[in-house]
Amino acid sequence: MKLLLIFILVLLTVSSLSFSSQGEYSAGNDEGKTFKQKITETLVENKIPPDLIVFLISILPIFELRGGIPVGILTLGLPYWRVYLAAVAGNMIPVLPILLFTGAVAKFLSKNKKLEKIINWWFAKTKKRSASVEKYKSLGLMLFVAIPLPITGAWTGALAAFLAGISVRHSFLAILFGVASAGIIVVFATLLLSKIGWIGAAVVALIVLGAMGFSFYGIISKDENRTRAS
Repeated sequence: MKLLLIFILVLLTVSSLSFSSQGEYSAGNDEGKTFKQKITETLVENKIPPDLIVFLISILPIFELRGGIPVGILTLGLPYWRVYLAAVAGNMIPVLPILLFTGAVAKFLSKNKKLEKIINWWFAKTKKRSASVEKYKSLGLMLFVAIPLPITGAWTGALAAFLAGISVRHSFLAILFGVASAGIIVVFATLLLSKIGWIGAAVVALIVLGAMGFSFYGIISKDENRTRAS
């Protein structure tokens, strides 16, 4: 029952973000309880710590801390600092296994021709998405993970680091800094969402992402200028 509840919460992560800024969702005829109240009551009844829910959601690909943090703050009502720590810790769990075992797993699965085609397609798609990692190594990897978009994150970043041939130590540190930065951005955006609504939070998020993109562009330009000069 507990595992089932966890997966239900994961599936509800995206839908929870479309509710009002306080996570208030009317359940129709279900005694008029809000979505937040129903989830909280269910968690209490099953004795599942809310921090653990945030942690587990943040481990999962696609969701990662982008899903865990809004659920922790808006739906479960946890303090932002506890949500941040649980989400970052959860998001980092798959990084080391991906860095260490992707090569061996891919080699084993490639013995099957159909699986080999899927793996090659997946690797090619990841390389295309993470061109900055291929070119700028650790710095590109950190910035790639730090921007909390659906195509970025710890899972894709770890795979991109493996494909780019970055050492495990440098990859782990770069992803850690990237995840920590992404967590700050998502917490900030979520807290803004609870205060000023979707439009205001979206505007601020665009400004932050734009500033990061501009900074990255400046780094790239300087690097290219040095390359031309040499």
